[in-house]
Amino acid sequence: MDIKIECQCGQRIAFEVEPMADGRMPVEIECPSCGKDVTAEGDAVLAAKISAAAPPAPVPAEPARPALRLSRPAAPDPAPIPAAAPIPPLAPEPAASASPPRKITKLVGDPHFGRSVLGALIGAALTTAVWFGLWKATGSTWGILALGVGWMTGFFARFIGRSEGPQMALAVAGVALLFIFGFQFYRAHAELAGWRSDDATIEKNYQEQLAHARKLVEGVPNGSDEEIREWMVKDARADGEKLRAADITADEIKVFQDFELKAARELAGGKQSKEDFRARVRQNEDLAINSVFGRIYFWVRAIGIFSIVFIIGGTGLAYRFGNGEG
Repeated sequence: MDIKIECQCGQRIAFEVEPMADGRMPVEIECPSCGKDVTAEGDAVLAAKISAAAPPAPVPAEPARPALRLSRPAAPDPAPIPAAAPIPPLAPEPAASASPPRKITKLVGDPHFGRSVLGALIGAALTTAVWFGLWKATGSTWGILALGVGWMTGFFARFIGRSEGPQMALAVAGVALLFIFGFQFYRAHAELAGWRSDDATIEKNYQEQLAHARKLVEGVPNGSDEEIREWMVKDARADGEKLRAADITADEIKVFQDFELKAARELAGGKQSKEDFRARVRQNEDLAINSVFGRIYFWVRAIGIFSIVFIIGGTGLAYRFGNGEG
């Protein structure tokens, strides 16, 4: 018989039990949260279930009336039956023994808070691992799996620990929130770290810029305005743009001389080594990552509006399971 008891502390206990002959609990029950004896509550639930399941008393059938026949004469009175010898009184039956005392034992599979928390951790870890694998394999965020983390966290907590109630609900929801937000935080951090170039990419960029610098120095050996105009027109044409030498202003030539030509001469002349180039690239990447834009991008990816919806949904599912509503 399925029994559900709610302790005064809010802990809910569910189990199966076979009542004793007198309709009472066969064992004493203790609340797994506060330790209070809730056997009386169990007896009351059993009594209500047994009373509701008892079949209604049968209605006695009306005795048949004797038929009267007038076509025959009445039968003579029967001969008197000799009195039987008196039956000696039976020995009194021994008084029914009182109900045996109930043993203070624990039902197999009693609700257990610690096992429920362990189950929540197992369920959250398994689902988060699947979430991580899908993200790595496809590159998609799969934010809807936050709901799966919440559901599996609550399911495993209920399945392993069989505990429920407000305290259990808060614990399970906390576990789900930890794993959901933790994964979102890790994913956003990993995406931001993807802004950094690896050594192979830096090496490739260095060789490309070194070749371009040497070509520029050869094309503008003296740094005159005429050489710069001619170089800028050729460079624009190589990029698919149309630029006339007459359209290039003196200010543009000055900027070209002070920055682009100067950097090309340093790189082609060996004043800027490969290590210096790599350090400059790393410095620029760090500035971009730690900039206001980089911080905003990180937190939007970690707890954007859709992420918040999924975080709340997953945590809510875990809470409902822990409170016995799932």
